[in-house]
Amino acid sequence: MELLLLRHGKSEWPEGVDDLLRPLSDRGKRDAQRVGDYLRANQLLPDCVISSPAKRALETAEKCVKAAGMTVSDIQVDERLYHASAAALGDVADEQVCQRLLMVGHNPGMEMWLENLAVTPLELTTKGKLMTTATLAVCRHDETLLIRPDDLPERFHFFTDIGIEWRDRPQYYYIQSGAIPYEIDNGVLRFLLIGDMDGKKWSMPKGIVEPGQSAAASAAKEAEEEAGVQGDIDAEPTTTFPLRKWGAELSVSFFSMRVDTLLPDDEWESGKRVRKWMTPEKAAKEIKFPELADELVPLAERLLHR
Repeated sequence: MELLLLRHGKSEWPEGVDDLLRPLSDRGKRDAQRVGDYLRANQLLPDCVISSPAKRALETAEKCVKAAGMTVSDIQVDERLYHASAAALGDVADEQVCQRLLMVGHNPGMEMWLENLAVTPLELTTKGKLMTTATLAVCRHDETLLIRPDDLPERFHFFTDIGIEWRDRPQYYYIQSGAIPYEIDNGVLRFLLIGDMDGKKWSMPKGIVEPGQSAAASAAKEAEEEAGVQGDIDAEPTTTFPLRKWGAELSVSFFSMRVDTLLPDDEWESGKRVRKWMTPEKAAKEIKFPELADELVPLAERLLHR
């Protein structure tokens, strides 16, 4: 078995938060993504992924595998990895049946285990450390490699049919989808828009399509999280258009969704956004995407005559 050992990324230390629930910092998230990008670019995708249940470790695993093009469903959580000793980590690894195993955990146990596994000399950092946060160790029968975040490029590989580009975010960020929530009451159609708290910028729920998720399913998820609505979403997009972001062009698809449930304020992100029903004409004037604005009035006619 080839072992990939990944120490969790740099975490926050919020006052009063239990150690198990400490989240990653922004730097920790970015470092975890860069490790995932490294795995993908170097054809080191694991067959098995096991993470400590600690929030900072599980977030590291999730950020890493998504940047590698894998899905979060590939991650197993094992309670034994939380502050595990070197011996306990070895026991967990011995139970696995796979060719390449990625384990995400904590020091000092992971570092001590690595010292036992290493078959080639390991170089310490200038501060005398072996596995700093988000350090990846690649353990093979004939060599041991240490990959630290400082060794990795700031930008990410973007694979195309004609070669590799460098972009500001992992590859999956550049495919997004959103929902066009609507209701029909007594023959009158209205669209639901979401805005910032002062109600000056209006949009519709939209987000990144994560690996392993369909664009339609992602749009429905964003509708529930960002607008607090559930309903029947179309299988095919109503419209798809390019959008400039993160130094490149991404593709955005919007799916019509007939709303059947409006969640109460305490079950969606009402503390961050407001929502408002609008006529097609009003929505077309208010929404920030001109490509979508042009579609709303004719879309309303089509939806009314289905």
